[in-house]
Amino acid sequence: MVEQTSPRWLLPVELAALAACTLAPAGLALPVPVAVPLLAIAAVSVAARRATFLSPPGRGALEGILLGALAGLVGLVAAVTLATPVLQDGFGLMVRWGQSPAVRGSLDAALGVALVTGALATAQELIFRRWILERAYSLGASGSGSILIAGAAEALVGPGSFGARLGAALFGVALGMLYWRGGRRLGPALAARLAFTWGALSLQALRWIE
Repeated sequence: MVEQTSPRWLLPVELAALAACTLAPAGLALPVPVAVPLLAIAAVSVAARRATFLSPPGRGALEGILLGALAGLVGLVAAVTLATPVLQDGFGLMVRWGQSPAVRGSLDAALGVALVTGALATAQELIFRRWILERAYSLGASGSGSILIAGAAEALVGPGSFGARLGAALFGVALGMLYWRGGRRLGPALAARLAFTWGALSLQALRWIE
């Protein structure tokens, strides 16, 4: 992502925004409403650096999206069938993949929630990939380091227990790898996030998961 020299005031503002979201009360943690100010700060950062939210041009965009969606579904299956038994039986933790109790057993409710989660997934990818990952890279971090920084940021501002935040970090790192290997295009990572999120939503509507 080509950008000009950042203004001096920008980095302190970005760090302060992330710190504020990290220290926000549990009720204000992602997904709502902290994603809204984060996206606003991301837009300011991108504009101030004269960068763009748009993905760079290149071939293989459709293939990357399809592979990303497949990776998201594979990740969901692995999470439900492998990670859940380990966390519940091995560590005694309660794992809930569903995002809304109203969705359970209700396809109509699932459709409504799917619209909201779709918009949220797009916002999250703009925040963590197009802003934080790219910003870390522009400040001199390596590709791998930038991926880890974005994954850590996703865990820090996310809701839930330590286990939930650890899962968010691992998920964020996986999405970052898809983003990087896809030529720093948003399509593969966003497709993976949507496939995972909407897949879990569908399983909850069918009463296959909690």
